[in-house]
Amino acid sequence: MIGFFTLVLGLGLAIQHVKQKDELNRISNMTGRQRTLVRSLQVAWLMNHQAESATERLQARRMIDSLVTLLENTHFNLVNKTDTFSKAQLYYTPVIEKSLAEITPILLRFVQMVESDTTSKQHLYQTANNLVAKISALTDVHYANLHHAHNQDAINYLWTVLLIVGGILLFQNLFIVRPTFKQLDTRIREAALATEFIERQNKELFALQESLQVQNEELKAKQEELQMLTEEQKKQNQRLEAKQKLISEAYRHITENIMYATRIQAAFRTDPLRLKESFTDCFVFEKAKDMLSGDFYWYTEQNNFKILAVGDCTGHGVAAALMTMVGITTLYQIVNVEQITTPSLILKRLHHRIIEIMQGKNSSQYINDGMDISLMVFDVNHQKMIFASANSSIYLVRNGQIERLISARLPIGGFQIKTERTYPDITVDLLAGDKIYAYSDGFQDQFGGPNNTKYYSRRFRELLLKTSTVPMDMQKTMIVNELRTWQGMHPQTDDILVIGLQPC
Repeated sequence: MIGFFTLVLGLGLAIQHVKQKDELNRISNMTGRQRTLVRSLQVAWLMNHQAESATERLQARRMIDSLVTLLENTHFNLVNKTDTFSKAQLYYTPVIEKSLAEITPILLRFVQMVESDTTSKQHLYQTANNLVAKISALTDVHYANLHHAHNQDAINYLWTVLLIVGGILLFQNLFIVRPTFKQLDTRIREAALATEFIERQNKELFALQESLQVQNEELKAKQEELQMLTEEQKKQNQRLEAKQKLISEAYRHITENIMYATRIQAAFRTDPLRLKESFTDCFVFEKAKDMLSGDFYWYTEQNNFKILAVGDCTGHGVAAALMTMVGITTLYQIVNVEQITTPSLILKRLHHRIIEIMQGKNSSQYINDGMDISLMVFDVNHQKMIFASANSSIYLVRNGQIERLISARLPIGGFQIKTERTYPDITVDLLAGDKIYAYSDGFQDQFGGPNNTKYYSRRFRELLLKTSTVPMDMQKTMIVNELRTWQGMHPQTDDILVIGLQPC
């Protein structure tokens, strides 16, 4: 018993030293984990850099935040010798302290680059490779010698235990074993009986082995069946991949067509530079929900009149984009060909033309689409603006006050309850410093903010009044920043168009 307890005590001390070695192994493993975290952060940064949607960018940013937290905690646990690492502080050397101090600024610089959106890919990869090289050098220099030292300590402890146990066993053989020989014969007979019992158990084990063999055969049959199912699943995956390839090709073809349609739509619209050349000051802020927009603006000049139309067609995307082209070409025909410059007459003629186009030759297939539009005619000689609108409005800012102008609440086209629609003219005498804002409803209908609600017209009106005191280019910047802040990570609700101008 004394030898047994001595052996257990010695082995316990040796195991304790081995455990200390394992703890140091964990420290070495943490440096390997740091290298893995650095490479994972490279991948997460690349995912964020190449994200094509807000959802992908959010997921990438969350991944980057989690990995940065793990990387910083791991490194500073090693530097500060916290938790389980504090047990190994006696084995730290000046070389290790210096290596950790050199790694710290590189690691912090790498974290700043990952969290920045302006970091170049080449610069990020160079910093990551430098950081990984420093971590690898720390592992190679320190922990190989440290493990060797602990192995030698464990061997010395084991030799000491063996010498003590040998002396105790020699003492037992000389003074204790002889009196027990008689008891040994009795134990031998008991062992023989136990052997017979074991033989019976062996027979039972043989029977159990035969049963297990039968079960193994059944399992083999099931594995073959599973293999057949796996092959069938592989074939289905191949068919699915072929279908996905067809879908991807179709998507690419559709996207190319839409991109081409976007260029065609842009050709129909007025160049924003022409507006800036025609008015004292102005800006155009346009943001389509999809690649094609249902909002449009069109500008022309006839004699001494400057004519600007701002429209919002039904819906958005391809259908609304087609309606914008119909509206622009119809306006061109009415104003430039038929020489009509009165806003109310232009809108009335536009309404009838849209009805004719949408109804076509077969009245049973009438399409209930149309547009909301604001039409402004500036009389250069008399410094006046004649305005008419169809279910749309504009804002006039004068002397720190803002006023909403609306002509009629009936749209152009669409289902017609009344047999005739009128869009009355509103005449405004322009003063120096007056500012006019025409817009679609996309900005006001955008969801966002802390409660995910619409922006609404009251907040939009206050925004225009607040920004009206600065030049138009600065106004556009402030409006864009306000939209970005309000929208946050929420998807864009509708096409957005805001035009601000100073007539004189």
